[in-house]
Amino acid sequence: MSTDLDKRDDELTDDLDGAENPEPGEATFWQTHSSRFEMPISYTTSALILVGLFAIFLLFQRLCDDKPKQDSVPIALSDAGFDDEGQGSEGVGGQENPIAIGFTPPTEADIKNLPHPEAIAEIQKDINEQLQIEDPNSVVPLSVEKAASFSTFDKSIADKLAGIGSQRGTPGGAGSGDDKKGTGPGGSGASSTRARSMRWVMRFSTRSGRDYLDQLATLKATVVVPLPPDGKTAYVFRDLINPKPGSFVEEKEWTKLAGQIQFCDYKKGSVTEVASALNLNFTPASFWAFFPRDLEGELSRLEVAYGNKQPEQIEETVFEVTVRAGTSQVVVASQKLKR
Repeated sequence: MSTDLDKRDDELTDDLDGAENPEPGEATFWQTHSSRFEMPISYTTSALILVGLFAIFLLFQRLCDDKPKQDSVPIALSDAGFDDEGQGSEGVGGQENPIAIGFTPPTEADIKNLPHPEAIAEIQKDINEQLQIEDPNSVVPLSVEKAASFSTFDKSIADKLAGIGSQRGTPGGAGSGDDKKGTGPGGSGASSTRARSMRWVMRFSTRSGRDYLDQLATLKATVVVPLPPDGKTAYVFRDLINPKPGSFVEEKEWTKLAGQIQFCDYKKGSVTEVASALNLNFTPASFWAFFPRDLEGELSRLEVAYGNKQPEQIEETVFEVTVRAGTSQVVVASQKLKR
């Protein structure tokens, strides 16, 4: 009897041992190597982490590529013609047609509303005399519209911006257009910065004051606003994306600004829109934009390439500016030659 019982106990023991310790080949892979699935969980987690890191890297690279480079003006230049492909500023609020507040030329009414309209004729005379002193063979007749912009400042500041009374060739400042140096605008004659500012017209197609500032910002412009009532001082805005009024133009800075390409808009609609975008609590007579030298060099090459004419032969060149995706496109819209 005991023998039979012992035999059955031995058989049960063998069965249990066989269940707990199967023969090789009878257990699954995960039972053998990862009975609690640690291995597949760790593999899956590692893969998800790698995918996440790769996605972050791609996003960072995309953001870096979209950011404008600070050491150069993001600008695409065309040899001639208008914006045939419709690459104007991006739409705002579903508008189909832009409000071209910066595109149309000033009217007689705009000129009459300026602070010192009686000074326009004198400004024309003084600037033309100054240009003739610099180079008698390349006199650029100054238009009434261009002369009127200087009447938005007090005469002392207007003279500084126009270079009236300055002497070309005084050692100190770097030239632009040739290897001459001086404290005033670079180059000489019709190729000087001053002559280009008087000869060049820049037109912007904009939808609002904010859009206007955004376009100027892509050209790395500095904006100056004469303060009412007489324009004896001015605010300067170097950051057009987040403008903060209150910084005045220092006396020494006028000379630097006079050595840059200048653009002025005194049309009432434009100025009102821009004043609001600048967070001003008043509406100035005008606002001025001053552009860096690298842009001047590009526009100079574009001007000559348009009609294969030298600056001495050109009376006026009109540039049109449009912006898309943070990049400016500048084209020569028209050019008037001297008679």
